[in-house]
Amino acid sequence: LTQVAKKLSQELNIEFNRKITKLIEHEGLIEVILDNNETRTCRHVVMTAPLPQNLEILKNSQITYPVDLEKIKYAPC
Repeated sequence: LTQVAKKLSQELNIEFNRKITKLIEHEGLIEVILDNNETRTCRHVVMTAPLPQNLEILKNSQITYPVDLEKIKYAPC
């Protein structure tokens, strides 16, 4: 599966270990605001952080998301 993902992402601009603080959607694009106030403009954003961190970003953003996501609870390990 890793090889498939690597092949599909070869021509994509992928950044790792960056903290997103806010997303702003406008004119079909998404402006990504990073914690150092740098911005990126994208057509798509793949959020792979755990749900609590992603919800924090979405709540600070101008992006609509299913409110049912807020009902999901994590159980302690």
